[in-house]
Amino acid sequence: MLLLTVSYPLALHLTIIQGYVQSAVWILFVISLAHTLLVFVSGAGNRLAHILAPVVLIVTAISLIIGDATVLYLPPILIASSLLVLFGRTLLPGEEPLITQFARKLEGEEDETVLNYTRQLTWVWTLFFVAMLIESILLALFAPIVVWSIFTNLINYLLIAGLFVLELVYRMIRFRRLPSANSLRKIFKKMG
Repeated sequence: MLLLTVSYPLALHLTIIQGYVQSAVWILFVISLAHTLLVFVSGAGNRLAHILAPVVLIVTAISLIIGDATVLYLPPILIASSLLVLFGRTLLPGEEPLITQFARKLEGEEDETVLNYTRQLTWVWTLFFVAMLIESILLALFAPIVVWSIFTNLINYLLIAGLFVLELVYRMIRFRRLPSANSLRKIFKKMG
């Protein structure tokens, strides 16, 4: 299932640039069916997943029946929206920022400087997903499907990976004294 999910954007993009847009809808249908089965059979996911998975599956099935490929624009918008909500809701008053929660669970972090940093980092990711959502909507409305696909199926994932790696490197430099930074250095040394 993980392999299907990870390979989905690339398979979709390759199908679209070859001009097989309706085949891309079939790929989306298969992925939607697999996700829906996973959500309901394994009980994985939260309440939102239990709502979105069958909705995407039904909309994709209808799109196949009527021969419309507009449904292809839906996943990037839903993914960006879901990630925006996941990060953004933790920035509301009385909530603990998502990345701060991770820092507390993984490292038992209590240092105020680090906790302020994790709050700022949660803001960075939230704003990143706002930009990704706006980009996905604007490209769906105004760009040719190939351009939309290049951004939503390739570039956006590279940007996510890039931001993640840049933040890791920055954290290693800024918070040298933390055990997690030293662990990351060891990992990078083994890789290099």
